[in-house]
Amino acid sequence: MAKPKPSKYSRARIRSKVRKPKRAGASRGWMISTLAIAAVGVLLIVLSYQDRQDLQQVAPKLGDHIHAYLGVSVCGTWEPAVPFFHGRDGSPDEAATPVAGIHSHADFLIHAHPRSSDESGKKATLGKYLSYAQSEVSKTSIKLWSQWVPDVSYRNGQKCPEAKVKSEVQWKVGTAGKPWPTKPRSGNPADYHMKNGDIIAIYFAPKTDKLEQPPGSNEALGSIEDLQGQSAIPSSTTAPSAPAGDVSSTTVPAATDSSSTSVSSSPAGSTSSSTP
Repeated sequence: MAKPKPSKYSRARIRSKVRKPKRAGASRGWMISTLAIAAVGVLLIVLSYQDRQDLQQVAPKLGDHIHAYLGVSVCGTWEPAVPFFHGRDGSPDEAATPVAGIHSHADFLIHAHPRSSDESGKKATLGKYLSYAQSEVSKTSIKLWSQWVPDVSYRNGQKCPEAKVKSEVQWKVGTAGKPWPTKPRSGNPADYHMKNGDIIAIYFAPKTDKLEQPPGSNEALGSIEDLQGQSAIPSSTTAPSAPAGDVSSTTVPAATDSSSTSVSSSPAGSTSSSTP
């Protein structure tokens, strides 16, 4: 006996049954996509909140004013101070736009009073400051601003002039009034988050060299002109005499934020002067 021919109604029912799983699959896909987008949104909100918390809790915050000392020794010579600059392009113009909230008075100090979130909190790094000073440092290379020290561009494994052994980038961080650390730090110095009262020293030298404390660093942090002659750190933590490794007794004066028109960039440990 022949099977009855399906009517157009029965064919419609068959097609409807075939389509239903597809609609269910599409619905599941839409739901998964929606949940994924929602999860990403929540993650971004959490990260944004955490970033705001960091800005609120980690110094230097917007409105803070901290100081760190930077000494750079290339091939055994302590280089002069970073030239005075106020613009993010290294401009000395105090009205420069955009202004650098982390800048130099040519007194060997890093003056950090952030003006925006991209240079405050954990973003107030040595690399940020050096980028404003048109310079670069990493764990494998160092390149200094031509207006600071011309022709300094070295990579690990190169030799200093007249040297017999290869040199490399090394760095230490100490605190004013405390013994100088014996061992260099590891990692990229550009990533270092600066703190008030830090003494940061960058060296390009043979690995066997003794990495001394920058001369004059304690004195520079002990009497800061734009803090009305106060120390960068509380007096209770500042020793009256220089710690081991600091052989200088010369005070390096600082320029003020608003009144200096010329500043000295003499090497650390030498007497310098500023024109009010």
